[in-house]
This record gives sequence, structure tokens and C-alpha cells, in this order.
Amino acid sequence: MADAHLGEPAFDAVHHRLKYRILQSPAPVIGYESTLEVKPSKTGSTVVWSSRVQVKDGTPEADARKAIAGIYRLGLDNLATAIE
Repeated sequence: MADAHLGEPAFDAVHHRLKYRILQSPAPVIGYESTLEVKPSKTGSTVVWSSRVQVKDGTPEADARKAIAGIYRLGLDNLATAIE
């Protein structure tokens, strides 16, 4: 999301957690707050990525979900590339 403006991320090294906000973007959502956390699992690690958003007025919820799914996909693809 090249036109996005992010708030200052907060990294918690002890809990392997990153929290961030998207302050402004062309996405059909507002109030985007997200947490990305890496947790140990039996086979290595599990990435848990959650967010809270509000759909912009006049935007179908399906369009907002698709946009957020795209953000997740891009982020996870970049993470996979970084650790390979």
C-alpha cells in the first residue's frame, strides 16, 4: 500500500509482538489497528495477525474484507521471503 501512512509501530521483543496503525490509506477502511505476533508451536512458530477496523461509509463489507485480506497476504508473503 504505497500511499499508506503508518503510525509509529510498537515492538515488544519479550512477547515477539508488533503493533501498528494505518493512519491514512486508500483502503476502504478507517481506524486500522493491527497486532502481529509470533508464537512457538510444536513444529516451529505460528504467526498470529489480528486487526480491528471500521468500514468506510458507503463501502460494502465484502470489499473491505478483500482489502484487508490483501494486506495480510502481502505481509505474509513478504515475511516468508524474508525468512527463506
